[in-house]
Amino acid sequence: MRSIKGTFSRTLPKGKFWQHRSNFRIVETHSRLANTVDYIIHNYKKEALEDRYGQPPFVYVDWERIKKLC
Repeated sequence: MRSIKGTFSRTLPKGKFWQHRSNFRIVETHSRLANTVDYIIHNYKKEALEDRYGQPPFVYVDWERIKKLC
């Protein structure tokens, strides 16, 4: 991620481009995966967004792909 961020930062106009905490993290346990998916699914509520933002295309979790990765 550092390499990707550095390359993009050098090629784009000056200014702050990356959001704070825009870091890649490896999910190593099933409980961490469950927490991450739960965060993705329910974060729109925390941000007080309309219910439509909790549905595709705004939120999509590919459970079949997740099962294959586990």
